[in-house]
Amino acid sequence: MKKNILFGLIILFALSGFAFSQNGKNIQILLKGKVTDEFSGKGVEVTMEFREPDGKKFKVLTNALDGSYQQVVDAGKKFDIVFINYDVIRKSEPIQIDDSKKYVEQIANFSVKRLVQGLKLIKLNAFGDNQSSLKEGMDKSIEQLKEIMQFSRSVKFDIEINSHDTYKKITKESEVKPDKKKSKKAAKSEKIVTVTEPDANLIKSLVDSRIAEISKLISNWFRFKDRITVSPDYSSGESTGESYSLTVVVKEIKNIFE
Repeated sequence: MKKNILFGLIILFALSGFAFSQNGKNIQILLKGKVTDEFSGKGVEVTMEFREPDGKKFKVLTNALDGSYQQVVDAGKKFDIVFINYDVIRKSEPIQIDDSKKYVEQIANFSVKRLVQGLKLIKLNAFGDNQSSLKEGMDKSIEQLKEIMQFSRSVKFDIEINSHDTYKKITKESEVKPDKKKSKKAAKSEKIVTVTEPDANLIKSLVDSRIAEISKLISNWFRFKDRITVSPDYSSGESTGESYSLTVVVKEIKNIFE
């Protein structure tokens, strides 16, 4: 009699465990994918810290060669994944694990910004035309650098200032008359683009004024004063493409643990 009761309890326990699993609360999912560099598209070695809402967390290291990773997780869970490494801008991304009733694989790829020496990380058309004052909202765009330096403690930055935006392109139309002896074609007009180059003294004066404005903005960044510099670009060459009067460049980066 006792054996029958014991056997019945064992069967009941097994069935309840099976039901629990069928509800998807104990099913495991293989989460896999790659973490790549936003700038180069190449795989990145980075620590992925999985954080649960209740405070529990665990870490996964991606493959150094291609940035791939694999991790078994419970179905239906939510995580915030924090990406951490000395040469990566720290970021956090939420992820919802599939609420599957059976074992499956879930693909999740991510991108991060990897810092390398010489990288032009931030490009801004920061100043008004021929002005040293910042455009509205540009101070906040520049101050994002503070948050980056807070977590990327082994990186030094240089803020380069120029006045390339002072160049003006002037388009004129002129009439081109054909040679009457060689052609019977009518005269036609064509557009001629000329570029006016500012005076060298104007360039220097404007760049210096802009540097003073930026230096004032970062003057209270006491924690980072030894990791950030401001440099002038007095070049007179016309800028190509979009005109960025302020560029944040990665000056130096090293692994503090090496």
